[in-house]
Amino acid sequence: MSGYNPEKLIQVIEEDNIHGADWLSNAAVGVLITACLRESAESVDVLHERLWDIGVRLAACRPSMAPLANKIGYLFNELDGVSDLKQYRQTVNKVGTRIINDSKINKKKIATHLKIVAADAKSVFTYSYSGTVVDVIREVDYRNIVVTESRPMLEGTRLAKELGEEGRNVLLVVDGAAGMYVTAADVCLIGADSVQYNGSVVNKV
Repeated sequence: MSGYNPEKLIQVIEEDNIHGADWLSNAAVGVLITACLRESAESVDVLHERLWDIGVRLAACRPSMAPLANKIGYLFNELDGVSDLKQYRQTVNKVGTRIINDSKINKKKIATHLKIVAADAKSVFTYSYSGTVVDVIREVDYRNIVVTESRPMLEGTRLAKELGEEGRNVLLVVDGAAGMYVTAADVCLIGADSVQYNGSVVNKV
């Protein structure tokens, strides 16, 4: 269909080196919603096969990002048993939109939890660029933030600029100085591509 190019949509997610796991996983779900609405198919089986192929390729292009694979898997799980083509498209759109909206709700829950467990916190230390961390900082309205450069892509520099332009007090430090500053902050917020069953996280830190 005119203007619809699944290869390009997948490539955008694969080559993105700016956004974090939450943003990219939601973008992947958005690709599946778009594909479902734009793909021409005569039956549920044909459409499902095409979406499955796109979903597998999306998950494969960011293998370390568990949220991406999890959200795609959840979406397909909700399609089990749907045999009507119109209903199939509606379900993808409905469930996909809910997944994306739930992500926003979960960030608010994190912020609410922080306000309880770290009610007196005034300063935050963070590393790299996490969309979830940024949204939580804004939701709680932390005013004093220490950010590392986060080499080699310098995501922290981008974060410092973004938060500084909002009128927050931001200190940008080199990665090697992280140990000097992290213990001085009231709260340390770090995004994660994946969280393991034992509580450990996967990130470039």
